Amino acid sequence: MADLDLATLDAQYAPFPSFAEWIAETFAGVDAEGWTLALSTLGAIREAAGDVESKVAMLAAMRAAGASTGAIEGLYIAERGLTITVMTQAAAWQASVEKDNGLNVRRLIDAQIKGYEMAFDLSTGRQPVSEAFIRSLHEVICEPQETYEVNTAIGSQKHPLPKGSYKQHPNHVKLLDGSTHAYAPVLETPAEMHRLIDTLSTELFEQAHPCLQSSYAHYALVVVHPFADGNGRVARALASVYLLKIASVPLILFADQKGPYFDSLARADRGARRSFVSYMTARAIESVLLVADTLRANTLTSPNEEALAIRSLYTTAAGLTHEQLDRAAANLFDATFTALTDQIGRSDVGEEISASVDKQPYGYASYGPLVRVPVEPSPRSIIVRLTTEAPAKGEVVTNLLTFVSRKDAVRFVAEMRLEPEGDSLAVSVEDLYPSVTMAATLRIDAWVQAALSVLLRVLGARAADNLRVRGF
Repeated sequence: MADLDLATLDAQYAPFPSFAEWIAETFAGVDAEGWTLALSTLGAIREAAGDVESKVAMLAAMRAAGASTGAIEGLYIAERGLTITVMTQAAAWQASVEKDNGLNVRRLIDAQIKGYEMAFDLSTGRQPVSEAFIRSLHEVICEPQETYEVNTAIGSQKHPLPKGSYKQHPNHVKLLDGSTHAYAPVLETPAEMHRLIDTLSTELFEQAHPCLQSSYAHYALVVVHPFADGNGRVARALASVYLLKIASVPLILFADQKGPYFDSLARADRGARRSFVSYMTARAIESVLLVADTLRANTLTSPNEEALAIRSLYTTAAGLTHEQLDRAAANLFDATFTALTDQIGRSDVGEEISASVDKQPYGYASYGPLVRVPVEPSPRSIIVRLTTEAPAKGEVVTNLLTFVSRKDAVRFVAEMRLEPEGDSLAVSVEDLYPSVTMAATLRIDAWVQAALSVLLRVLGARAADNLRVRGF
């Protein structure tokens, strides 16, 4: 570039305004009520959550800011998955990002997060913002970046990036419409940075609303553009200092917001600084509420845990659902009914004894502290009726009732009880579900045989008593 052309561009540089001008022009752009409400919301959630969880949420916000700031500059693409990974995976995020995006992206994000950590450290201490801090911030944030792209008379070239040092060459930028936007000339940059630091140390600045402080520091540094590259990343970290002081929350600008963000900067360059402050205030409020929402979510039981708790209502400690337990009881019921009808059919009861086996629903909801009546399928009881003909008239009617273990039982069994005699058969659900094992079949047959013998003995005793009563 010819010296004359460069001098013309240098002369087009419009210095950043004083802070008094900034307040006068932009104060109405601050949503003070929204900011106060956001702080109040975050404060209440932090108080309920405690220090440990609050720090976890803040660090997640720092990682989100660090992951997004490089994407705004086009250093990499920060899709939703990348941002969420960095924000939520804490110590494990580096390996995940490197695996999916490469070593260089991981190093860039890591360096940018360290820059926000520097901003947080400064915000919690008594040291003011200084030129040394800003240069160090640039050095840390840009540490993995070896070069930057420069448009020269012979085309685009990659130049080594000086880290932590003010620019040594002009960095005016050509816009899409062909015009050029002028930043501070090389020789004026140290003086402009000194003026910025002096402004940030004034009583007027220190007593101002944090959103005015944040937006001014950001805008002034971008106007100067003191570094060869990385000015936007440094400006966003510097802007975060003033939000971190008040709310322990960084300024988070996501990559999908870069269009409106750059537009607001461009409008500020054309004099619409109030709209830039309004935009930055909205992003600051959004950042505070993001931390509040994240903290609230982290202090509540996770959706997976809540779903698991509900799911546990439908399962036993053995991992079976109540429906499966009921099916086991139904299998026991069916096997017992089959065994009864088979054995009565095979028994030599003769013409003197009538026997019937019927199914019917059972009305009681529970029977004892450890068992319950199966819900499905019905019926759930077997009625056995044995009678003898006159003159030895006798009758025995009994219920065989089906039960299943309650949810909190130690052993999970299906049980068949003979009432009123009280004899019972308990079979492990593993032997009944999904089908009845041979061992369970043999046990059921043996139990039914014994139960039938008991019932016939009772029937015989009643028939004998009736004969005696009638004088036979």
